[in-house]
Amino acid sequence: CAYHEKFAEEKLFWMDLTPEGRFSYCPIREEMYCANTVYFMHGPMMKRLAAFLNSSLITWYVNKTTVTSGMGTPRWFAVTVENIPVPSDLLNGGELEGMVDDLLMAMEKDAIEEIDELEGAIEHWVLKAYGITETQRRALNRTKTG
Repeated sequence: CAYHEKFAEEKLFWMDLTPEGRFSYCPIREEMYCANTVYFMHGPMMKRLAAFLNSSLITWYVNKTTVTSGMGTPRWFAVTVENIPVPSDLLNGGELEGMVDDLLMAMEKDAIEEIDELEGAIEHWVLKAYGITETQRRALNRTKTG
């Protein structure tokens, strides 16, 4: 396998067939592999990308722009994910990376309230990075629930 050594790097895994972003961060110290219908990417900013790609805005975007299965479930192909427009704030997102670190620690402690609070803060950061207004946020929330 020409890319076998990449599995030892910091990376993200995600499912192909899912109604929402399900990106899983894997730190450099953990060597992990995947099988068919799971993709992975490696490189810098994986923590920030995980937070960004798991946001409701990206789920909305993929639902509007990608092909679906015969049952209407979006296909999160590698080419789909690679073509998601990334805001420039993500490149300088030290604040976002700090929130992701805090979220990972809260998850290890199973601190539900803290997890919910951090996920909300991350969601807010992503929406702000795209310049999404409060009216647009409400419309986005309506499409998620209805």
